Amino acid sequence: MRFLLSNAAVGALAAVALVVNVRALGDDFRISLLLLIIYEALLVVIVLVRRDVASIDRRFIPYAVALIAITTPFWLRPEKVGEDLLAGEVVQIAALLLHLAALGSLGRSFGGVPANRGVKTRGAYRLVRHPMYAADILGQAGFLISHRTLLNATAVVVAVVTQSARIHFEEKHLARDPAYADYMTRHRWRLVPGVW
Repeated sequence: MRFLLSNAAVGALAAVALVVNVRALGDDFRISLLLLIIYEALLVVIVLVRRDVASIDRRFIPYAVALIAITTPFWLRPEKVGEDLLAGEVVQIAALLLHLAALGSLGRSFGGVPANRGVKTRGAYRLVRHPMYAADILGQAGFLISHRTLLNATAVVVAVVTQSARIHFEEKHLARDPAYADYMTRHRWRLVPGVW
């Protein structure tokens, strides 16, 4: 039931965000907004095609944290005035490329809640243990650079906090798998190489 409700919630938020952002793009074409729309559409696709799990953490708090983390990109809204900043566009493009690299490594093993969908250690997962979450935060930060509003800043802060909590819950669950425990010892960095 939670799975169905969470998919419905993500789908509803995505639909609203996509309608708002596509309309805004029609009114004033901006690269940053196009990149956000591509990212939001990609997120919906990977949520809907994810594979079954070997084990899953069904506790409420990890589930709620994951749902909030997944939906923060849909909170982002374009500023009505102003121009995109090149720095923001570059950061968004880097995030989109990191997403694609992580997806290429992950395949259909993406999931919202802490679950074991098989341990992935190649490609982007050689750099950090959670490249998808790093790309999420990076992409939202890039959008914020060009669209500096309180709502967008709040979305980025909530994304950082919930992605960090999501990592905690996910790693606690996955560490039960000897393959993941070994991966954790060989790959030190969770989100940012050389930092955390």
